[in-house]
Amino acid sequence: MHPAAVEHSRAFETRGKIHKYASFATLPLFGVELALGQSLYNGTGNTDAKKGAHAAVGAGIVGLFGVNTVTGVWNMFGDEGRRDKTGRTLRLVHGLLMMAGDVGFCRHVGDRTPQRKTPDRTEFRKSKNDAPKKLSRQKKTELARALLKIILEVREKCLTKKS
Repeated sequence: MHPAAVEHSRAFETRGKIHKYASFATLPLFGVELALGQSLYNGTGNTDAKKGAHAAVGAGIVGLFGVNTVTGVWNMFGDEGRRDKTGRTLRLVHGLLMMAGDVGFCRHVGDRTPQRKTPDRTEFRKSKNDAPKKLSRQKKTELARALLKIILEVREKCLTKKS
């Protein structure tokens, strides 16, 4: 037996397009954020400008994640989304993983602590030789989150083409 056809409104389709475009707009921001973060960690170049850019790009990622959360939840749990049973499990898993990413962003922002200052008000930094050899837990979390986002977006794009 075939599932019943569900017709979606124009608003549903528009939210879906916004969700898709915001998803793809997030991907290059992850790369920029990674490069800026690594550059700040290494201490190369104008760190004040990079800190501002790092914060701006991070705010852009959080904003796009917020847009995706709102449009995704609205389409998933709105009246039309609840009626559409086709692919519901996959959409639910995708939504829950993305909301877990939202929690990770909130935790990351909440964990930010100001850098220590020396008595002459300059930033305290370790020398390059003191840098740890392994990636920090925070860096691993950020990379895993970015990789998960890329995998899910590629998977979603592949599934969308088949339909």
